[in-house]
Amino acid sequence: MLLGHSDGGSIALIVAGKYPNQIKGAIIEAGHIFVEEITLRGIYDAKKAYETIVLKNIMGIKQKLFLKLGQKLGLVKILKIGI
Repeated sequence: MLLGHSDGGSIALIVAGKYPNQIKGAIIEAGHIFVEEITLRGIYDAKKAYETIVLKNIMGIKQKLFLKLGQKLGLVKILKIGI
């Protein structure tokens, strides 16, 4: 059984979709189930800022762990932001 709210709801939906035979049910509140153009622009702008300013140096190991988790859950592939 999965329970998720907002981003947690989105992650719970991804996990449920990836492992449907292992999940008995899911309770999702305010999960992000579609992507608006404004959201995509924000992601692209954040990616560009990350690549061009000091933020890249600040993130260090956190970045590697976050991206590894995103790849395991399929988030990086779903967003198609070319990380």
